[in-house]
Amino acid sequence: MRRLNLTVATLAFVVLSTHTFAGSLMPMDDSWDRTLGFLLYVETHVTRSEARANSPNYAYVWNAESWADDFRSTNGASNLGLYVFPFLDDQDGRPDSLPPGGDTPQSRARTLQWWIQEADGVGHPDWILYQCDRVTPAYQSNPPGSYPNMPLDFTNPDVVDWKVQNFVDRTESSVTAFSADYFTPANLNHACGIYRDGVWVQLFSGETFDPAYDAAVFNWAREIRGRLAQQLYPKGLVVNCSPVPSYEDQTIAALEASVDGILDEYGFTNYDQDTRDIWWPIKIRRMIELQNAGLAYYNINYIERFPPTQEQVNWILGSFLMAREHSAYIVIMEQPTENYLYPTWPHLPEYDVSVGHPCAEMTMSQGVYVRDFSYGMSVVNPSYFDSYVFELPNGNFTDLYGTPVETYVWLPPATGQVLVSSEARCF
Repeated sequence: MRRLNLTVATLAFVVLSTHTFAGSLMPMDDSWDRTLGFLLYVETHVTRSEARANSPNYAYVWNAESWADDFRSTNGASNLGLYVFPFLDDQDGRPDSLPPGGDTPQSRARTLQWWIQEADGVGHPDWILYQCDRVTPAYQSNPPGSYPNMPLDFTNPDVVDWKVQNFVDRTESSVTAFSADYFTPANLNHACGIYRDGVWVQLFSGETFDPAYDAAVFNWAREIRGRLAQQLYPKGLVVNCSPVPSYEDQTIAALEASVDGILDEYGFTNYDQDTRDIWWPIKIRRMIELQNAGLAYYNINYIERFPPTQEQVNWILGSFLMAREHSAYIVIMEQPTENYLYPTWPHLPEYDVSVGHPCAEMTMSQGVYVRDFSYGMSVVNPSYFDSYVFELPNGNFTDLYGTPVETYVWLPPATGQVLVSSEARCF
């Protein structure tokens, strides 16, 4: 693989290593020359001392909430989120707690009536967002059922104000971001309209793909973001929205202009294998574009069992490194189930193995994708069918675990190899 011209590489490093995130209201620890992990959920049994001890390993915590001050005390650069679920409605906007085992038709009817007549002491019938039958609230869907939270008209400025104000009392000064779950420009809930002064007003078509709905979603994000910026302790907005290949580039551009960070639950493990050849390079390109636009990119990779195998680490981390610029962060963790939620502290020692900063963007060589780093390289084969033998350039290489790697790397489909160099490959 061709090395960068020394003068160009040196100039690029000087410019990019002093990178700042202009306009960002939340911390973004610079990932240019290191792999930084983040934490999704803090388990309820975690103690404050455990949070303080583990905080340095996590550049972001999706739901820091009551542990925020403890995380902040030992990691001043971390971004700490307040979990908001989901963005279309309110988790706690109901007269009674959820019954054991979940919601019932009776409790939903009671909650609907409460919103119509009693919420905030006056009721807000014009805030309720319905499907096109004009009767069924557009509950957040989660096949085969739906979430019981009341869907609200997120195009209404009063609803946006209420949404932000409803969380202000919970917000510690150490919290630096709203973490908004299930944010999507697709109208998966078939939201359609509201009743204003008793008269039906249609806002959307009710179809899954609706330009009016898309525009409203991004406007909601900009409105929320603006209000967060005006708080006593300003915050950024991070949304759970994977930039999947089916999204057009204009949708990604709107996303870039509306939020401060992206939580991507698709990572490099949650795609159909037979489309991997297509989505993998798109994923890399969009990760880089979002970072270049000043956003934080939080990459989640679900696996069946934690800790991951060496092969899984090399595929996931090798792919991640292809797009690691200044604000990309990673977690590899077990897919949650009813019996198993999340590993308490999913930091991996492989993150601490330094390959340095990128020498250039990834290129294609010998049938695979390659990216050179100042003290290593990443080689990835995203093909669904083909295997490749990659001949190594001159140098002394080991794998992530210290084992020497000589002459070539064998790469079956959907595999990668992260290599560490004892000699500088660029400056």
